[in-house]
Amino acid sequence: DVAEAKPLIKPHLQGLGLDADKVLKHVYTGQELAQELLRTSATRYQVQAQVGQYGQPKAA
Repeated sequence: DVAEAKPLIKPHLQGLGLDADKVLKHVYTGQELAQELLRTSATRYQVQAQVGQYGQPKAA
C-alpha cells in the first residue's frame, strides 16, 4: 500500500536531494525520475565545485 510505504520512502528521496512530497504526490515515470535525479545531482556537484573553488586560499 502506497500510504504505508510513504514514511519509508520519504527519507530516501530526501537523501537523494528530491522533494519527497512532490515525488509522492505525483508518481514519476522512470524517465521523469531519472531526469529529476540528474538535475538535482548536477546542481549538487556544481555547488560542491563552487565551494571547492572559492573555499581554497589563493596561491600568491
